[in-house]
Amino acid sequence: MKQIKSIKKSGKQVCFDCILLEYCENGSLFEWIEGTGPFSEILARSIFHQLLQSVEFIHSQGVFHFDIKPENILVSRNYQIKITDFGLAQNVSDIERILKMNNINFKPTVYHAPELHEYNAKDFAAVDIFSLGVILFILLTGHLPFKEASPENHHYELIKNNQYSQFWKIHQKNKGQKSFFSEELKDFLQQLFEFTPEKRLKTEQIQQHAWYNKNVLSTKEIYEEFEKRKQEFLHYKEEMLIEKNYQKIEKLKPDIFNQITLKPTYW
Repeated sequence: MKQIKSIKKSGKQVCFDCILLEYCENGSLFEWIEGTGPFSEILARSIFHQLLQSVEFIHSQGVFHFDIKPENILVSRNYQIKITDFGLAQNVSDIERILKMNNINFKPTVYHAPELHEYNAKDFAAVDIFSLGVILFILLTGHLPFKEASPENHHYELIKNNQYSQFWKIHQKNKGQKSFFSEELKDFLQQLFEFTPEKRLKTEQIQQHAWYNKNVLSTKEIYEEFEKRKQEFLHYKEEMLIEKNYQKIEKLKPDIFNQITLKPTYW
C-alpha cells in the first residue's frame, strides 16, 4: 500500500492510496479453470490453502475484500496465487461505510454471501469465507454450485433448508465416479455455504477441518501441475484473443459501412 499525493491544476492537493502488485503473467484463475477444466482435489486443496492464507492476512490488517472471485485471483510466474482488485474492499475501522453497502445500489454476484443479497451483512469476515467456498467448488467441478446464494434460487434454497442430500444428488448426476464428492468434502463445503453467517466456518475452524488437513502439493509440485496445463491454457488464450478481435471488427462494421456509403465520390 502506498499513498500518492497529486496536485490538481487548481492547486488543491489530493491524497489517495495505491496498491502496487507484481506483474502476474499467467493470467487469472478464472482463465485457467475455463481454459483447462477442473482441478484435481489435491491441486484444488493446495490452491485453497494459498487463498485462505491470503484472506487471513487481509483480515489481520483489518480489511475485508468483499469481491473474491476467480477473475480477481491472478497466477504469478511461479504459479502462486495473488488476490487482486480491492475496489470493493473496506477497512474495519470504517464500519459505517461498510454498513452502507446494505443500502447502496450494490448488485451481488454468485460469489457473494446470502446476507449481501439480503443487504444485511454484519459479519464481514464471513462474507469473504463464503466466496472461498464457491471458488473451491468451481475449482473441483468447473461449474457453479448455484446461480446465486439467495432463497429465490432453487439450488441454494436446498442448502438454506438443510436439504443437502438433494443438493449433492443434483450435482453428482453428471459426475462419472460415484464418490466424486467425498463425505468430508461435502461437510466442508456445506459449512462454507452456511446461510447463517455466525454458523459459517471461521478461519481457525477451516484449518482444523479433516478435508483441509489432507495432503497438499509442494510449491514445486504445484508448478509442475500448472506446467502440464500450460499448452492448453495458451491455446485457450489465443482463441480468446481471436474472438475478442472478431468482436471488435463486428462492432466496427456499422461505422465502417456508414463511412463508406457517406463518403463523397469524385469522378
